Amino acid sequence: MKRERLLNLFAFIFNLAIVVLVALPLIVSLILKSEPIDTYLRFEILGALIVGLVSLISIPFNLLGLANGTKLPRGILVLNLLGAVGALSNLTLGIFRMAVTGFDFFGSLTTSIVLMYDLIVPVLALLAFIFFDHAEKTPFPVFLFGWIIPLFYFGFYLINVLVHVMAISGSFDCYDFVATQEVMGYVSIGLIILIGLILALLLYVLNRLMNKAYFQEVADNSPVVGEPVILNAPAEEEAPVMEEA
Repeated sequence: MKRERLLNLFAFIFNLAIVVLVALPLIVSLILKSEPIDTYLRFEILGALIVGLVSLISIPFNLLGLANGTKLPRGILVLNLLGAVGALSNLTLGIFRMAVTGFDFFGSLTTSIVLMYDLIVPVLALLAFIFFDHAEKTPFPVFLFGWIIPLFYFGFYLINVLVHVMAISGSFDCYDFVATQEVMGYVSIGLIILIGLILALLLYVLNRLMNKAYFQEVADNSPVVGEPVILNAPAEEEAPVMEEA
């Protein structure tokens, strides 16, 4: 129970940091009205908002676990997987933009909001999910829920570009994948979707391995149910042997 409290404490710290890092740039941007409204529909913003919302939902459960030493509900673990994959897909998107369109991804990290949304938040979400999010064993197919965000966003993106292939514009191909290199553009979008699936599976497996290591340690240090426990049982005295006369 002490270890569960410690894990919930670290998970709370990580989730709180994610919420702050996601919310602050967004609030400043909205107050200053420095971005057009359609900017908030781009994956960099949506992915960060989703993981921020997931972390916000997780915080009360972390506090409950901190108080009672309980694990996360399975549903919250699945939400955290979804948020972590969404955040890491931001990083995947930046790398593919750099490779296909020549986008200066690393140079863009000098901008505070890009640094937070595309690098710091994904790393925090990754570490929190693998090391600190502990729940009862979840069925294997659950990892597919973590794939929802890249599947739906980039699946729709791919369909939208295919439908408007004769009239490519920023509204249909906002990352210039197909506009820059048509064939590689389509391949890149498909690979981002596939990598999202691989990330979901990988994170699920790593989380379960950490859980298994924890449960095994607890099991090794726990008495077996139903096994009698003998505490300082007195040694049996040998009966005196009578000597024959």
